[in-house]
Amino acid sequence: MKETFIFGNGLGRAIDNDFYSLERVLRESWDKPSLLDQTDKELICRCLDRGLIEGELEAPTSEDQLSDLQKVLTACDTISNFERADDLDVGWLTDHGKRFPIAIRRYFHDAASSFHNPDMKLPTKFADRLRNFVVDEHANIMTLNYDDLLYECFSETEVFRKHLLRDGFFGEFDLERHILMKTSKEGWFLHLHGSPLFTNLEGTARKITRAELGSHKGSDSGHLVLTNADSKPSVIVASEVLNAYWGMLNRELRKESKVTLFGYGGGDKHLNRILQNSEGLTRLRIVCRSGETNNQLHWQSVFSKIEPSKIEVVELENILDFDFS
Repeated sequence: MKETFIFGNGLGRAIDNDFYSLERVLRESWDKPSLLDQTDKELICRCLDRGLIEGELEAPTSEDQLSDLQKVLTACDTISNFERADDLDVGWLTDHGKRFPIAIRRYFHDAASSFHNPDMKLPTKFADRLRNFVVDEHANIMTLNYDDLLYECFSETEVFRKHLLRDGFFGEFDLERHILMKTSKEGWFLHLHGSPLFTNLEGTARKITRAELGSHKGSDSGHLVLTNADSKPSVIVASEVLNAYWGMLNRELRKESKVTLFGYGGGDKHLNRILQNSEGLTRLRIVCRSGETNNQLHWQSVFSKIEPSKIEVVELENILDFDFS
């Protein structure tokens, strides 16, 4: 029976709560003078519920605000697609409408890239346990985060050298090819909400290296889910990569399977719905920090459609003490 681990932002926050803060990276990217100019910031602020308050150009700091930006971005992309299919010379978008998608993608990309730091690593003991678990159990590893903690853990080890985890990329994205090549001793390594390493080149989805990330501006990136729970499905459907990844998760859950949610807060309605509707789920384990709300009754209410006997809650003072054996 295949086991699937899905990691939430509790993984990074157990290492450095301040560093792995979405609000931090949104503010820091906003303040970089070379990233967004005055016009870019005005366009972004005018798309937020609060608008442009007395000329103050303040960074968005919540997923709900990012949802507003994502809706405008999707609208601009839709109109651009109509423009390309239209034989008329007259464009539908204004100059601002053409500029906004570039600005917001650069902003999202830079913020997500800020979670990539070579000095940040999983604790050695935890990383060793995780690698051994993947090798021995042929597990799937999936993440909702944009950081490279898991990527670094498997890089330059037999897990990646022997393709024990596959992501669908050999340069260009081709998940169907990997499905044909994959053996029963291999699992999937999927960034369910995307990665700043995923980009488009001449209309083709590709994956850049971590070494290339610093010089990549991200204006052609469409494979990042930086928005609130209600808007996530539409962003996923619009991305060839992410749509395929979530399709693979659904495919895995149709088979008899065990799922562990690690460091997950429970607020992703899209993921919760998929788990509750899965046909083959035999056990849902939640590894979380000890606390008044992280108990069996709480998680049974989050996953109310799953039989309580299938839900197992592992509460730990430090989730990095989890023993994969």
